[in-house]
Amino acid sequence: PVHHEAPFERFRSGFAAAKADRVIARTLVTVSVFSLCSLIFIYQMPPFARRNLHGDSHTFTVVFSSFGLGAALGAISVSTILSRRSRPALTRMGLAGFAVSLAALAVQHRPTPAYLAAFATGWFYFIVITSLSTILQEKVDDAHRGRVMGLWMLGWAGLVPVGSLVGGPIIDAVGLTWVFLFGAVVALALVPYADLRFPEPDGPPILPDTLMLEP
Repeated sequence: PVHHEAPFERFRSGFAAAKADRVIARTLVTVSVFSLCSLIFIYQMPPFARRNLHGDSHTFTVVFSSFGLGAALGAISVSTILSRRSRPALTRMGLAGFAVSLAALAVQHRPTPAYLAAFATGWFYFIVITSLSTILQEKVDDAHRGRVMGLWMLGWAGLVPVGSLVGGPIIDAVGLTWVFLFGAVVALALVPYADLRFPEPDGPPILPDTLMLEP
């Protein structure tokens, strides 16, 4: 049967389904906080190349291409060389690696080391996103999949430009380096929170021998 629900009702039911499951809830919170606070640098690459690296449009092109290449290879690596690693473990490893590489990028003033740091940042970034997306797809049931994935898109793609918009005045006040470093600290703080292991099934209770005897 076809159910006709208002958009708000669909959003509410998807939110309720996400809230009811610890793994789904933590996955969505992780990607939302990560996107809002740690991915500000994506929209700030042009001024970073100009101010911090003392470069030009070519510098921006290379540093952003390095980031994009790292992201593409990071997504591929999750399904190839890292395919046997658990997705929850990859998520936490990716967050920690992202924090280190973004911090390294933030303090660079020379192009070549910045290109390498940008590549590593992109690689870890998409390890995190691909792992989180896989966990969510495996955990959410078919009845709520579309609604929960809508929340995923809102948290991932929707909050990145919001973070950059909010971060703009802060960057004007304290500079790009400190805002990038803040994003690295947030990613590191998410490592202990992102415990996304599926709970083990309890299994049937084992009764003592005396209780298993027939009367």
